[in-house]
Formats: sequence, structure tokens, C-alpha cells
Amino acid sequence: ITYITDGKEKISNNQRDHEKTVRKAATDSFNPKYLRCRKNRKDKNYLAQQQILRKASLEQAQTRMRERDEQDEELLREYRKSKGDKPIFVRSGQRLNYVEWQKEIMRNR
Repeated sequence: ITYITDGKEKISNNQRDHEKTVRKAATDSFNPKYLRCRKNRKDKNYLAQQQILRKASLEQAQTRMRERDEQDEELLREYRKSKGDKPIFVRSGQRLNYVEWQKEIMRNR
């Protein structure tokens, strides 16, 4: 079996000689600027960034839901006042009237 070591051809039947064989040319692959850059480089943690973004969007959604609930409660109080504090039952006809009443309030603003 023929192996190439340090640019010289070598004939051997020993498997260990083959494992030690370097098949790459003896070139300079050392770049100190690149190694310094890699040493000082800080990789970004994309998972942590996504967790931060996810938490912020969740907080925004919860805030919007609370604001929306407050608006709905305010509209419901106004609706009850206009109906004389009668009980409100969610039925299709009454719900339609409630939506129409909301639209009317929005038009008047």
C-alpha cells in the first residue's frame, strides 16, 4: 500500500501508518486575525431573544384584553342604565340589539 507523508511517498502494509498519514498539503493555515476575532466574538443567543419577544407580546396581548374587557364592562353598564337595570340575557335577538346599540354609540361619538 502506498501512502504519502510530508510530500514523500511511503510503502507500508501496516494499518497504523495509514492512520497517521496526513493527506493535506503542508500549507500555512494559521490566521492570527481570524483566531483573535473568533476568541473575542460573542455568539447571539437566539433562543433567549425569542423568549424575550414572546414574553413582551404576551404582556401586550394581556394588556389589550384587559382594556377590551374594561370597555365592554363600561358599555354594558351604559346599556343597563338605558334599559332600566333589567337583567340582560344573551339571546340572538337581544345580542343583535346590543350590537346595534354599540354601533349607534360609535356613530354618535
